[in-house]
Order: sequence, then structure tokens, then C-alpha cells
Amino acid sequence: MHFTAETPIAYPARVVVDTMMNRMHDLVVHLPNVESIDTQLIEPQPDGTVKTVRHWQGTAKSVPAVMRPFVSRRSLGWMDYAVWYPDELRCEWRTVSDSGDLTACSGTNAFRASGDGSSCVMVIDGDFIVHGERLPGVPAFMGRKIAPTIERIVLSFMKPNFTSSADGLKALLDSERGAS
Repeated sequence: MHFTAETPIAYPARVVVDTMMNRMHDLVVHLPNVESIDTQLIEPQPDGTVKTVRHWQGTAKSVPAVMRPFVSRRSLGWMDYAVWYPDELRCEWRTVSDSGDLTACSGTNAFRASGDGSSCVMVIDGDFIVHGERLPGVPAFMGRKIAPTIERIVLSFMKPNFTSSADGLKALLDSERGAS
């Protein structure tokens, strides 16, 4: 299932990209649904791109209360593999859930600078797929049939988390601006 989320950020696109590429772990205190972000790799490439690998551990706060008993801590963790294109103000990413290969999620984050360059819009564009045929204890034909419903439900609480990333970034940069 395809999704898009756009969020304005009152900081220049280059500042936003640099902060997200190099300091994502600093956002945790500003992200209510994230327990930790463990940066495992930040590796500049000869072509100017930067590869990053991070482990994210979410919390059940964003999961509807009725679903929480069925959601494990493991299912709220994921690896984030990204290639940043700083000169193009974008990154391509894919995630791999700690709970296995039941889902696939990938996309692009683009940072569109405002006309005067003082702010930007973060655009997250991606695809989230539930592999219904891999759902444990569910016949493959039935899993494929219910997969789109599961995708809609999961995306309904994932999309606000995308917006909260931009809000967390703004809060981090605001706190640093206030400290200087």
C-alpha cells in the first residue's frame, strides 16, 4: 500500500538533512513513540552519498489499546537502511522488521526548500506491504485476502509517527537554538 506524508519544517533543508543523516539518535527525547535509535553505521561514499544503518525500537503508545495485547516488543523494532543524497536533499530507505519478513517497507524522503531557503517541507513517500501468505497460523489464500486490511490499519498509526519525526526534529533544533 502506497503512502505519502508531508510536513513543513521551519529550518533550512540542508540543516534538516544534515541533522537527520548524522544525528537521528538525538531526536529520541522528542519522539514519544520511539524508545531508542541505535546508529550502527554512518559511512560517506566516494560518490558523495552517505550510507546509514540504524536500529529503531518503538513503543506501543501509538498502537490502539485494543491491539496492544497482540503486539510484541520485537514487532515494534526495525532496522533502517538508508542512502542519503545530501546534494539532492533526499534519502532512499528500506526497513526490516525485527519480527521477520512478514512486511516490507521502503521509500524516499525528500526535503523541498522554500523559496527563500529558510524552511522546507519533508515529503515521505513509500510503500508498506504485508506478506499475507507468510502470516503464521493463517492459510496463504486467507492471508493474502486480509493483507490489505492489515496494511490500512498499520499505516493508520504509522503515518502520525512520520509527522512526529519532523516535529521531533523541529523540537531538537529549537532547543539548540535556545541554548546558543
